[in-house]
Amino acid sequence: MTISMRHVVFLGAALVGSLAAATRPTLAAKKSVAAPPVAASPPATGQVYTIDDAHSFVEFSVRLIGFNRVRGSFPQYEAHIYYDSAAVERSSVSVRVSVEGVDTHEPERDHHLESPAFFDAKTFPFIRFESRSIRAAGDGLIADGDLTIRDVTKPTTIPFAITSPLGIDPFDNPRFSAAGRVVINRRDFGVIGPDFWNRAISDSVEIEFEVGCRRWNFDRLGWGDSKRASIGQRIFESAERSGMTAALKESRELYQKERGSPDWNFGLFEYMKCAGRLGQHGRPRDGAAVLGQAIELKADSTAAADVATVRCQRAELLLRAGDRAAARDELARAESADSSSTYVRALKRSMGT
Repeated sequence: MTISMRHVVFLGAALVGSLAAATRPTLAAKKSVAAPPVAASPPATGQVYTIDDAHSFVEFSVRLIGFNRVRGSFPQYEAHIYYDSAAVERSSVSVRVSVEGVDTHEPERDHHLESPAFFDAKTFPFIRFESRSIRAAGDGLIADGDLTIRDVTKPTTIPFAITSPLGIDPFDNPRFSAAGRVVINRRDFGVIGPDFWNRAISDSVEIEFEVGCRRWNFDRLGWGDSKRASIGQRIFESAERSGMTAALKESRELYQKERGSPDWNFGLFEYMKCAGRLGQHGRPRDGAAVLGQAIELKADSTAAADVATVRCQRAELLLRAGDRAAARDELARAESADSSSTYVRALKRSMGT
């Protein structure tokens, strides 16, 4: 139990650490035949980043009183960080961790931790951390925020350091890294357990994390796979030849005619890659139009969390296009789709809403 609880904290810390960072692994990329790729560079102002979970770790450990420690983790989580390297104090972090799936390398113990005796994953499926402020402290930083486990929310302070400053990673993505360590008391959050284990497990849970945070360089992401044509690539290249209005008219007709065909990839990420490339090429409003079509055609058959993600990306593009009112409206729709989305929460903080 302690183990799980502590992992939650650690996740919060990781997220916070993430808050100062940003990146993820990338896919192999194909260059657009219609326009040369645009090299990514660290942004001069704050942006929203996500944790690169393939190149990060968040671990917790708790001691069997008088004996050895037990380690564990929560493998399923999401986090978004608004990070401004020029003014770190303006940064914020939002983390959502799934309790179900806690892993201590012992299935029977894991199921026990998920049960009402400990975390009660069915009733309280998520552990959350929301920062309220980021401040300098000695050689590092501190994230002050609210940690929620079960139905208990407590002010929590997480110390961390930026281990790799914002730069360009080997995949050409803007990225930074952060690391930290924090100790929490499981009892403070109602993680008690049966009498025997409550006495046998230490109250203190240690959380250690090292995370990478990134934003995609969409020019370096490939278009789907070699067996299927990408709708994103088709829109991007058609827009270069014939303009966005004609490209979107063609793509809508293609979707209506070929959406069941194994030869075409109409996945949401194909639209998102196209929109992202357009944004990087100085055409954020066109990118927003692409995502508008994706929402129109696919929202009814798409999970709410995924719809919220697409709407958040669209809000960012509208903001870059200078249409703050439309960006706020789109963000409100994203929140309506998934009010607990960490992307929504980080973007709201970045926009001051």
